Order: sequence, then C-alpha cells, then structure tokens
Amino acid sequence: MPARAVLRPYAALRTVPGAPGLLVAGVIARLAPAMNPLALLFLFKEHTGHYAFATTACAAYGVAGAAAGPPLGRLCDRRRPAVILYATCTVHLPALLGLLTALANGASRPLLLVLLLVAGAAAPPVTAVVRAAWYLRTDAGSGRTALRPYALAAETVSAEAVFVLGPLLVAATVVVADAGAALILACLCCLGGTCALARNTAAAATPPQPRTHRARGPGPLRLPGFTTVLWCTAMVSLAFGITDIALPAAALHRAGAHSTGSAALLLALWAAASLVSGLVFGAEGHAVPRLHRLARLTALLALCLMALSAAPGLVALAVGSLLCGLLTGPLLIALNGLVADVVPAPVINEAYVWAANVTVVVCAAGTALAGPLVDRRCGIAWAFLTAALSTGAAAAIAWRGTRSPVYLDERPQSDA
Repeated sequence: MPARAVLRPYAALRTVPGAPGLLVAGVIARLAPAMNPLALLFLFKEHTGHYAFATTACAAYGVAGAAAGPPLGRLCDRRRPAVILYATCTVHLPALLGLLTALANGASRPLLLVLLLVAGAAAPPVTAVVRAAWYLRTDAGSGRTALRPYALAAETVSAEAVFVLGPLLVAATVVVADAGAALILACLCCLGGTCALARNTAAAATPPQPRTHRARGPGPLRLPGFTTVLWCTAMVSLAFGITDIALPAAALHRAGAHSTGSAALLLALWAAASLVSGLVFGAEGHAVPRLHRLARLTALLALCLMALSAAPGLVALAVGSLLCGLLTGPLLIALNGLVADVVPAPVINEAYVWAANVTVVVCAAGTALAGPLVDRRCGIAWAFLTAALSTGAAAAIAWRGTRSPVYLDERPQSDA
C-alpha cells in the first residue's frame, strides 16, 4: 500500500476539534512516563552503587502509580480532566525534583522512598485523558463516529512510538550528561506536555458527567465485556514482558555473550514492524468485529512465539521478531478499540487507566518471571513457550467472549 494511501485516512482527523494539538501534547506528555523508570534506575545506581535498591525504588514508583491510577481516572470522569492534570502535575514534578535534591544531599532511604511514592501516585493520567478525549470527540453526537477507528489507531501507534523513543532519550542524555539530566528532561516533557494537554480543546472541553451517571463501587469492572478485555490485555502483556527478556537472551545465546548489538537489533526490528503494521492496519477498513480480530491475532502471535522457541539461529530469530512485530501493532489497536466498544462515556477515563495499569503491572511480572526461566537449562525455549501459552490463553478468552451475549455490538448501559 503506498504511503500516501496509508496516511490519507489519518488526515481526516484534522476535522476533529483540537486533534493536532491533542496528538502532539499527548506524545510530549507521555515521554515522561516512558523515560522515568530507566532514568530513576540509572540515577539510583549512580548514587547508591547497587541495583538492588534501584530496582526496589523503581518498583515502588510503579506500584504507587498503579494504585493511584483508577481513583485519578474516576476523578477525571467526575471533573474536567484539565483540573486533574494541573493538580497532579503540581505534586508530581516537585516530588521528582525533591528526590533529585535529596539524592544529591545523601538523604536517607526512607525519605527517598516516600518521595518516590508521592511522585508515582501523583503521576498525571495522561494516557487515559488522551484516549478518552479521542473517544468523546468521535462519539455518536459529534457526527464523527466514522473517524473513531483511525483516531484510536493513531493514538495507539503514537503511544507505542513514545515508549520506544523514551528509553533512547534517556540513554542519549546519560551518555552526554548524567541520569539527573535525563530525569530533569523527563520533568520538562511532563510539564510542557501536560499543560498543553490540559489547555487543548479536545481534552479540556470534556464535560463532567452528571451525578446520576457517575461510576460507583468497582465502576467499569462491573462490565462483563470490559473484564474480557482486561483478561486479554493481561495475558498479552505477560507474553510481552517475557519476550522482552527471552529475545535478547536468545540472541546472546546464538551469537555469543558479547554480541549485544544483535539483541538490540531484534528488539528494534520487532518495534519497527509493529509501528508500520499499526499504521497500515489502522488505515484500512475492517468488517470483522474487533474481538474476532483479537482472537485471530493472538492465536497467530502464539504460533509465532512457539516458532521462536525453536529458532536455530539469528536469521530465524530476526524473521520471527519481524512476524511478531507485524502482529503486535494490529493487536494493540484492537485492544484499544475494544475499550471504546464496551465502556460507556461516564467511566471511560477510569476504564483506560485500568487497561494501562494492567499492561504495565503484568508486563513487569512477565519480565520478573522470565529471568529465572532463561537461567535454566533450555530456559530460553521454555520462556518463549510460556509466552506462547499466555498469548494462546488470550485467544481463548477472546474467542469465548465472541460467543457471549454481552458482546460488543451491544452498548453497555451508562450506570456502570
């Protein structure tokens, strides 16, 4: 498909109010969460000399963000998101800068952990606000419902690109300066992007929901269709977390312990293929319902991961990485679109926070699981097979969801 034909459907998004600013502000603001974990890891390693405390600190930061995310998402549904963005930014940034100062002055570890917990809990819910803004700007009342698939595809691809670019920016900044400069750069991205997002028409004009439509109790978790999406997200994220370790380990095993370039190349190949396939897939019309698509894509990905477990050399690993990447972009777009399919407007911010949290937490769990696996005899093959099993479970969950009476062409009620 020619590049112009691929990009033509996305050009129509200019008719959505505030769309260019929303896309740019979302990219800049999300550079911060893409950069912070690696920047904090390097920063704590520089000042403490140990990875043990550095990884504990990063885990504390991530857990605090995961715990605070759903309440912040619900507040975005109840209030104007701009208010929540400004409020969290005014706590998050001073906590990170205070952490930098405390490390430079040799502060105690309990104080450092407190600052990390505050910074993590107050991280602005940027992803939820951006995705909810696209959702609400393309709802049935806007007259732009036909643009929603392209909006969600563009949002998914841009988010994926950010989380590839963020660690590269950290690495480049550490080479030129140090980890503290990388954290300051992440803070500047957070400040500029979050403030721009809050001022953007598409995000800031999102109206608060009437009291009668507000979420109570578990909110979107009461929706059977949404729990299906979360389970699929969890299984796919577990597989991605495992392959983040298994793929470089396989490359080093095949090419020798000093061939780190081949490991980086395989990860880059997977990421590049995912970005390109996401753009192409999002530009095409699809008659197949999203959950059916998700079932097929996850089943194919499971087969590719099984093939990687038996890959005899670097060329086979490269081909497998390419195939997995080509499936990843459309798969992530399908998951993003499914949230919009099954969740009503009054709980959309909270739902997107849950989806993002499940992705981050379960992917981290997969990474932790992969370490002991790859250290065992034949462990790399078992790691890929475990990832394939997890992805196959996602396919089974999705296929079962297609047969459920609650599925997805029926709109859930707004009293979730």
